[in-house]
Amino acid sequence: MLAGLIAPSAAGAATVANGGFERSAAADRAFTSQNDPLPVSGWDFWDPRKLVAPVADPFSGQATVLGTWTPPREAYPTTGVPEGSAVGFVYVAGGPGRGELGLRQQTRLRLTAGTRYILEVAIGNPRSDDVRGFSVGGFPGYRIELRAGGHLLAKEVDRVKPADGSFAETAIAYTARARDRGLGARIEIRLVNRNARVGAEVDFDSVRLATARAAGDGAGLGTSKGSGGVAGVVESGGGPNAGSNGGAGVPYDVAEGLAPIAPTVPAPTPTAPSSGGGVSVPSE
Repeated sequence: MLAGLIAPSAAGAATVANGGFERSAAADRAFTSQNDPLPVSGWDFWDPRKLVAPVADPFSGQATVLGTWTPPREAYPTTGVPEGSAVGFVYVAGGPGRGELGLRQQTRLRLTAGTRYILEVAIGNPRSDDVRGFSVGGFPGYRIELRAGGHLLAKEVDRVKPADGSFAETAIAYTARARDRGLGARIEIRLVNRNARVGAEVDFDSVRLATARAAGDGAGLGTSKGSGGVAGVVESGGGPNAGSNGGAGVPYDVAEGLAPIAPTVPAPTPTAPSSGGGVSVPSE
């Protein structure tokens, strides 16, 4: 969606493998897990706390499981599944505080000075897994990231809050500059279940990554144009990313023409551009 809103001459081709999680999708209402040879085609696990292990019964609801799920219609009665019929899911058993877990992908794109990278993701909060033993009441929180060469470029944490049984879309963007660390490294996407609150499961879908040419080295980007608390693009840039631990970027609203809004959220009234204000580079 974002790529279509950028000038056609500047938009880059989609570069996310299996961004809709339709490859190796399970049958209706079923899911793959770490027990399967290829649980999520095109994606690896991000598991810093070593939460993932083969399980005797992935359907028990008592084990941490992640993979590809084909949810029944009643799981997402409000919005449906954004792309195709399957989603990527991350379910952390045992309650909040056990640690974060997620999916990651090294894309074919490389960090290049003067290029703007725009990541868009649909975040899902299932109303019911309709699977024996599973409990998904609540929402544990999420984080999406763009990285290159081990360096964090941009992140977004719990900016949208999908209601039970719905998806909401969010986006982040980063403009690379000539003195950034990680230039030439492949762009990495991370989709994380923060496991910070009761809820256990986060679903992800319709992951898209686009590029656009920035003016000069991108120094002119990064002023807020009336966020008003609306879910939009979280913009980072103005580097260098090296050694900087600032905030998570400045949000852009739909007046900027880049922010997808959740189907259940009404579009805001555009506001006049505000003055100045640079962009800080996100911290780890």
